[in-house]
Amino acid sequence: MHHLEIRDTYERGIKTVLKRLNTSPNLTNIATYKKLNETAQKDDLRLNIVDDVNERFLIQNQTFLKQARYFSEVAFREETPSEVKPLLFYYAEQTLFAFFVYSFFHYENHSKHHGLSMVWKKNNVELERPNILIEKEGFFSRILDAYSLLTDRKFKFLPYVHNNSTIEKNDDSDSFLVYHELSLEKIIKLRDQSHQPSGLESDILDYLLLFYSSSLARYKPHMWVKISEGKKELYHFNQAFDRFKVLYERLLEDICYIHSHGISGMFLMMSDVQLKAAGHHGLV
Repeated sequence: MHHLEIRDTYERGIKTVLKRLNTSPNLTNIATYKKLNETAQKDDLRLNIVDDVNERFLIQNQTFLKQARYFSEVAFREETPSEVKPLLFYYAEQTLFAFFVYSFFHYENHSKHHGLSMVWKKNNVELERPNILIEKEGFFSRILDAYSLLTDRKFKFLPYVHNNSTIEKNDDSDSFLVYHELSLEKIIKLRDQSHQPSGLESDILDYLLLFYSSSLARYKPHMWVKISEGKKELYHFNQAFDRFKVLYERLLEDICYIHSHGISGMFLMMSDVQLKAAGHHGLV
């Protein structure tokens, strides 16, 4: 169990984190961000304040963190069938991100769907390998919100990025402002092209792969079995599964680092190698 699952530790720690963030230059750009991002404006995105840390807040977020840990523990067991693992890993990651995002940010509207969907057919013909549709609304966009607002550099896939003291649309050709539908081949190509990618970029691509694999395992099991019997594609899915532990450490350490140093995004921006060498910054 991580110490952030302990009620008093999380409550004291997140209050300190929110006090620090509410004076952070990065987070003063939320108003600009909402002007650029129609969905964030519609959902009335704002940074949490200390007064938001009430009984409901604590129960919700700590439940998400516990769910993430238990889903992942079952997923990593050797005896867990390969047909079940994708669902467990996706929901482990989804609830981990829910803990992270909602620890920092408040949305007026409840997220009703994943923010991703599968494109199974083209011209009424079933695709051998379906595509992923990245939607404007839904939980995936909230992960992008958190990464965009908590970091202060330009990253490949983020739709909106920091530029000096402001936020602007990302003109990178691989920004998700441009891509609305991605093939599995394209996601894998982006992974292959990334030379020592930041943890943030790996996190985003892995989340897409986990959603993809869980959708196949749930709705088209024969497609997932075919992939799991292969080598090339399965290699990338297995990497995404294995990196859950890295993501877990990255997100929780980022919260702890804000608590101790008042700076957001340090661990989000690290490569996996840098993260391993960085050590731990536990809440007390």
